[in-house]
Amino acid sequence: MNQLYLFYEDDYEDIEIDKSGYKTCLKCKEKLPEDRFSVRGNEGFRRTDCKSCVNKRTKQAENLKKKHGKAPDGYVCPICHRDQNEFSRAFSLDHDHNTGEFRGWLCHNCNTGLGLLKDNIESLQRAIDYLLKHINTN
Repeated sequence: MNQLYLFYEDDYEDIEIDKSGYKTCLKCKEKLPEDRFSVRGNEGFRRTDCKSCVNKRTKQAENLKKKHGKAPDGYVCPICHRDQNEFSRAFSLDHDHNTGEFRGWLCHNCNTGLGLLKDNIESLQRAIDYLLKHINTN
């Protein structure tokens, strides 16, 4: 039986700190000293994006939030069709990770799902195919 991959093989690249104390940023692809990567909370491991890339992403998000504000009252997530009353968090500002352009508002779960699949249509289709294959098999 063939293995079903939801992500590209490149997404599984080694991001560990090498013996020289350097790590490659997944965003900019630069090999940098480990102190250029923040430690993630209490978990004790280094983030996958360098501090510079994280700062750029944070500024981009702040600019989009200033420009687009919040989702309008009565808004419904276009993917799951749930409204704000069903969530403990505000809607997420969705944007194209390549261009930085605003796409719309999504609930946190739907936005996270797209992000984890890297906004990749082929990966999303493989996920759909997987679910369809396993309908009513429980």
